[in-house]
Amino acid sequence: MDTSGGATYTEFDIRRVISGDSESVRRRLCDVLEEFKYRVLSEQPIQARRPQQRNVLAANHLEVNVKLAIGLKPLSPHATLATFDYTAEYIWTEGDKQTFEREVDAIIALATAGAKATVCHACGAGSTSDTRFCRSCGAPAAREALPAELEVMRLTAGARAAHQEVSTGVLIVLLDLAITLPIILLAGRPKAVNGAWLFLVIGQLIGWLMLLYGMLRLHRTLNPKRGAGRAESLATDALPRAVAGAQGMTSALPPATTAWASSSVTEGTTELLNAPRQEPAEPTLRRENTDPL
Repeated sequence: MDTSGGATYTEFDIRRVISGDSESVRRRLCDVLEEFKYRVLSEQPIQARRPQQRNVLAANHLEVNVKLAIGLKPLSPHATLATFDYTAEYIWTEGDKQTFEREVDAIIALATAGAKATVCHACGAGSTSDTRFCRSCGAPAAREALPAELEVMRLTAGARAAHQEVSTGVLIVLLDLAITLPIILLAGRPKAVNGAWLFLVIGQLIGWLMLLYGMLRLHRTLNPKRGAGRAESLATDALPRAVAGAQGMTSALPPATTAWASSSVTEGTTELLNAPRQEPAEPTLRRENTDPL
């Protein structure tokens, strides 16, 4: 734990195995970190920093000052061990680190999303490239724009922040009652009783406000905005901008038509071969006028 600059920083590391060689993994991680609002300071070794997004009272653990260093160790030509070394602010319990574990899973899922094979819903053909349309039938490629790890990260960050606020509110309410009630009931001096009543009102007000704010945050986490798109609701909760971009790219694709689902480009071209062949017309010779008259 570091207390430099008046702020409390906690250091911890998370290890994951990523498919691919070290250089390709390094390149993909650097690209994805930018989408998670990190500022990549160095690529070898990977060092990044994410500034505070909101004030301390309204922020969750994904919106505080974070320093990240990633070390890569090749395990085989097709596997790399990645060590995510975090230096985060306002980490009070071991449970708070779970949010960053879910963030690591989301970073890896987004970095490896382009390498996963997709299956066309129209013809069933598989593809591992980043093409936007199926190479077999021409239908738009139905890719998963939002990996499940992003939703898990959002839920974990919101639930942990709400848990801390609810716990803090309950603790303030109970401590305030434990301090002021004995003074009100047992003290015989009017000044002490009046001061205890004032302290009781102020403490209860602060505690209940904290408790209600935590319940409101939990409600917003479990019930994101329905009017906006799913990607927009995730992006407003400190999730990467790539989520909104990927969802927008998918929605901009033209819808699959019935013709694509029923026939393919190959089938359409074979119909030209089955068409009746037209015989070329024979040229007509012009007869010369042999009549002497």
